[in-house]
Parts: sequence; structure tokens; C-alpha cells
Amino acid sequence: MRLRVLASPKPGYNMSLDEAMVLTGQAANVCYMKADIDTILSEPVANSLKRARNTIENGHHSVADHLHYILVLEGIPKIIAMLLNNEKDYDTSEKSARYTEMQAAPEEEEVYNKWIHILKRVILETYPNLGDGVAQKRAQENARYMLSVFTPATCMVHTLSLRRINYTIGYCDDLLAMETADPFLVALKPWLAELRDWLAPLNIPGLRDNKAYIYSSLLGDGFLGEDRGYGFSMLARRKRAENIGESFCINFTGTFAMLAQLQRHRFMMHDEIMMPDLNNFRFYTPAVLKDPELIEEWEKDMLSCKERFPQGMLLDICSIGYVDSFVRLAQERLCGSAQYEICMWAKETLANLISGCIETDCTAAARELISLDMKGTKCAFGNYTCAHPCPLGPNEAFTRLV
Repeated sequence: MRLRVLASPKPGYNMSLDEAMVLTGQAANVCYMKADIDTILSEPVANSLKRARNTIENGHHSVADHLHYILVLEGIPKIIAMLLNNEKDYDTSEKSARYTEMQAAPEEEEVYNKWIHILKRVILETYPNLGDGVAQKRAQENARYMLSVFTPATCMVHTLSLRRINYTIGYCDDLLAMETADPFLVALKPWLAELRDWLAPLNIPGLRDNKAYIYSSLLGDGFLGEDRGYGFSMLARRKRAENIGESFCINFTGTFAMLAQLQRHRFMMHDEIMMPDLNNFRFYTPAVLKDPELIEEWEKDMLSCKERFPQGMLLDICSIGYVDSFVRLAQERLCGSAQYEICMWAKETLANLISGCIETDCTAAARELISLDMKGTKCAFGNYTCAHPCPLGPNEAFTRLV
């Protein structure tokens, strides 16, 4: 057996589309090679380019997955990061709204900073031994619910293959061509247009998603009109019947912020069941807020920014996966340091999956989930050593308020 590196990313170098297509054509030639790899690599460039184009035109797109571009996206809104992250075929490093203070838009800066101050005070009053630094981070985590998913405050390094880049261009084209008065999509379109233009130098005609699942158009009652091609999986909006067994399909509500956390778990699939609906505006209130006056003030501020689609807006979400995939999620999220909202969701969902598996006689899956439930937090799993113990300790992981 022999192994050698054929290509690798070079920092600061932007591979041209022609160079990428040459390597794509060479990779395609391997499938039918009659000689050795060196013969393929030394063939005329024109032959490699022609083969790449023909292979793509014939619908064989995987050859374009060999080429990856490491992109830096600065000043992007959270919703663009979420659309890209839900596609699963990527690697990303994203600025955290939990651990860093975000640059709010001018119209929301006052309310964001106000709630950092209020929440930090309430957190320290509730947990005086928590420490100033931890309280600050937990305050930021909750205050960001006030920030719009369209606020251009996110930065991320995002790695995509040449195929995925072109699929993304196609998804943008589909949505940009769609006539809609839906406020969410109206706000989304300018950002998609900017993303599409930025990716345009890597556009390959014909390299579009011909195998993804179909998302419903926004025409017709309840957004369930005729199908309109393929698109971003996060916007699939397919109503599904719940079922629980060795695999599961569950519907629940969660915020934009929580959905962004769930997207980190790429072994599960997450869709919005319906578009965010301003006529049915629901929002999350931090559990640490117990004072009726503060709860009323939070509600007032949430309602004042609802037209901007705050990250604390509640969505109808559908998640699909296998029991073992949920176990992997729970092993990370059943933790006193995990985002409060997703930690509580994981605990509740674990109980629901146990009940469902028992009812459907999936005894092996039920035993695995019950074992997980009995252990409690991830630091008690036996195969994990926590490098940074949670500030409140494992005993308060599920009773904490922040």
C-alpha cells in the first residue's frame, strides 16, 4: 500500500476555478483509469478540464467534493451561519455569542447592553458564589436572545467543498427567484444575494443539487404550495408525524439560539416545521428571571424587537435521528456548563425517548437511554474526565436557573 498527498490547502492562496476543475477532472479519471495515477496527473490540462465538465454535466458531482476552500465570513448575520451550518457538509469555527460580547446593531445596542447588566445582577444575587466572570458570560448568553438573527455580528471560518459551494449558489438562486411577501424571506434575500455574489467566482454551470430533498414553496395556504426545487435544509418545512423507536422523529419548540446549538450535532437532522410567524410571535424568557416586573420588562423588550426576528423567538422544530445519535448529543449537552435551554431540552427529550422506546418494545434502545439517564451528567458517564468542572457542580446541572 502506498500513500501520498495529492493536494492540500495553502494559507493565503486562492485556488482558481480552472485549477480546481483540473484536479476534479483528474479525480474523475481515476474511476476509469487504465494506467497509473502519475499518467493521469501528467495528462494535458485540456483533457482534465473536458472530463470535469462532462462528469458534472452527467450528474456525477462527487468528484467536485475533493476540492475544499477555507472561507472567512465576516460581518454576517446569524441566520446565514445557521443556513450554512444546517447542511452538515462543512467544518466551521464561529464567534461565540455565549463567551463574547456581540456587536449589536444601533437599534438594539441599548436593550442588549441593558439586559447584560440586569441579568448579571440577577445571576449574582441568585448565585453569589458564581463569580463575576462566569456571571458575565451567562448574562451575555441570555441577553443575546434580544439580538436579531439578521444583525451582522457573526464571524466564522467555514470550509466547503467545490460541490457544496455550488449547491449553495443554487439554493440562493432558488430563493432569490421566489416571489414572496413573507417578512422573514424578504429580510433574508439581500443577505442571500450578497452571499451568492461573493461565491460567484467559483460558480460552475450545471453543478446544482439534483439529489437533495425538496422544500415546499411559499405559495399557497400555510406555505404548503407546489414544490419548488431544492433548497436549504433548515427551511424544509415538512410536517412530520412523530415516532420513537430505534430511530425517532420529534417535534418541539426552541429558539433560534437553541437551533444553532443543535446544528452542531450533524448526525441528526433539524428542520424548521414552519417559517417564523410574526402573527404568532412566541419568545423565550430566561429561567433566572423570577421578578414579575423584570419578566414584564423582558416581554416588553422582546415585543419591541419582534419585527427584527430576535434570537429568542420560539420556532417549531423537527429533529430526526437514531437513538445512538441522541446519546452522543446527550453526552455533551447533559452538563451544567451547556447552554441552559438545550440542556433542559436534552433532559426532557431523554425522558420522552425512554417512554417511547418502552411503549414500542425497543428494549435495547430503552436500556441504553435509561442507563444514560441514571448516570445524570456527562461527568458521571465513566468514560469522560471534565477539564473544567461546571461552576455550580453536577448536582445542580438540571435544577440551575442559568
